Amino acid sequence: MKRFNYMATFNYYYINSNKFSNFIEISFIGIFSKSNRFKFCIGPKLVYDQYPFVNQINILPNFNVIFNGSIKSKKTEKLFIYTLFIQISYENQAF
Repeated sequence: MKRFNYMATFNYYYINSNKFSNFIEISFIGIFSKSNRFKFCIGPKLVYDQYPFVNQINILPNFNVIFNGSIKSKKTEKLFIYTLFIQISYENQAF
């Protein structure tokens, strides 16, 4: 298993309302795998907002903790698989 890895993501959101608006997120994340179950992710996130009267571009810090696990039921012998995803990001909005 690799201990260090990377990931790039692109998200586009279109808000269909009376006025045109869209939202774009681009992130470049470094991933440190402590084990198969536990990962730390950190990197910058570029956010572009377009609203009817305002355009904004922000670079935000992005920190994620991912924990994968499973629980086996003693009564039914079923296996429950879960993922806990915690994302911490900073966003300063001036209204």
